[in-house]
Amino acid sequence: MSNPGPMSPVNQPFEVRLLEFSRRYPRFWSFASGTVCVGMTLIAKGWLKTQRSVEVGGMERFEKILASREAEGRGVITVSNHISTVDDPLLWGTLPLRTVFKGPSYSRYSLGSADICYTNSTLSTFFSLGQTLPTYRFGQYGPFQPSISRAIHLLSPEYPTSSSKPKIKRIPSLVHVFPEGKIRQHPDREMRYFKWGISRMILESCIPPDVSPDKPLPPPPIVVPIFFTGLDDVMHENRKRPRFLPRMRKDIKFTFGEPLPDEMWTGYRQRWAEMCAAHNYRSTFGKEKLVDFSDKEIPEELKNGEEAKAMRSEIAAVIREEVVKLRRGMGLPEEDPNAKVVGAKLTNGWGDESDIIEKEPPVV
Repeated sequence: MSNPGPMSPVNQPFEVRLLEFSRRYPRFWSFASGTVCVGMTLIAKGWLKTQRSVEVGGMERFEKILASREAEGRGVITVSNHISTVDDPLLWGTLPLRTVFKGPSYSRYSLGSADICYTNSTLSTFFSLGQTLPTYRFGQYGPFQPSISRAIHLLSPEYPTSSSKPKIKRIPSLVHVFPEGKIRQHPDREMRYFKWGISRMILESCIPPDVSPDKPLPPPPIVVPIFFTGLDDVMHENRKRPRFLPRMRKDIKFTFGEPLPDEMWTGYRQRWAEMCAAHNYRSTFGKEKLVDFSDKEIPEELKNGEEAKAMRSEIAAVIREEVVKLRRGMGLPEEDPNAKVVGAKLTNGWGDESDIIEKEPPVV
């Protein structure tokens, strides 16, 4: 699919103005954003109380991971399946209150569809305050769009512009990703293939501007797989009236997996550093006060070269398999092999659906 040109001429400039406003009035924005994030989390916690049963596994371990970010100077990427429109708020409703009230740095950033979350100035303001980055789906821009670049920036420590400022100023963020990019409600909770935005975050986060293949690379963000069931019953796509209202008295289960070993990404990141050096590309994602999140400086070979695309495909497949392991741990049957193939005809249990064929090759 060809690039349709400048993004959302009505809403994209407004989103940029919101970003500039947050930089100009950081204390006000932090207070307003914290209010929205904590408020929505408390509403989600209240709604979970209306369900028949809610099981949460691995939360104590996940809390320790969040607490370690400041000392280690590392961001956290959480990756999960996507089965309903209420996945994001209800997932974070599982956090204990002691974590919810620790401050804005403990609130997640998420990627939300621009054609749903950023359709007017009111929604744009609400979701910006709620730390949801506008994402353009269906192959319009692929993994090279401002939301992915901004996520990479949020996951990276702030690299000083001079040797006199060695201290990390900003705590890298928690960013949640639904790599399927679209809801799939299958009776056996099968998933689609994973898109490449998550691969970019792992490859490019925490890469300093002076990267060199001769120097050891900083560790990548901490990657935590998550899998859950039951939220598709809370907000089924084929629900009857009142459609806006989530359902109660359902059985929900969340599993927060163990953090994936850093060694899984070492070879990929080292090769990426070598490719960056070969093309004289210096990352700016850790730069202080970065506002321009475009990808215009990335060389074409690092975007669309065969080796770069193969790496992104492999990383997406590896992460998907780690989420699949959590799915197996819940006793669900093995997936249809076609579930992870781009453009495959998939059945969701209440009607057929076809993925839009995009530029990304099949994840195998």
